[in-house]
Amino acid sequence: MYYWSETVSATSLEKEFLSFGGIREIYIGTAFFSAEGLRILRDLVEKNNLKRSKIHIYLSDEFSQDKPDELLRQLTKIADVRVFFDYRFHAKVYWLKGETSKIIYGSSNFTAGGEMDKTDVRLERFDRFFRYCEHKSVEVTQEVITYYEEARETIEELRRS
Repeated sequence: MYYWSETVSATSLEKEFLSFGGIREIYIGTAFFSAEGLRILRDLVEKNNLKRSKIHIYLSDEFSQDKPDELLRQLTKIADVRVFFDYRFHAKVYWLKGETSKIIYGSSNFTAGGEMDKTDVRLERFDRFFRYCEHKSVEVTQEVITYYEEARETIEELRRS
């Protein structure tokens, strides 16, 4: 377990993820997620032959400003995705489980521009943290995706006005 920083590690977070082999399960708790994060996750899934039931993602309710409904549609095809609606969620925790495990935490969201420069979550027991996430978040269903789709359409209408 360690706090990752690109300046200290001299590598990108993407390379850090993809260099870790033998992943059997992934837990991601992040405030923001983007299409770039989806691309990296797809690479991890392919590289490690992971099934949907072995990928767990916990997001804030404001996880994306760029077509969140479309991002959720794609994410739910490859992962169990949950959203925090009633709780402020700003963690950045990545747990890659395999024969050995790697836990990365800090301030880097699963986006192209995410940088780790401070600690938002300092937990000794990450399993407890992700159980908490499971309990306090809402599973992404078609109803949740529709909520984001309607919100995006409303915003687009307001922009055109």
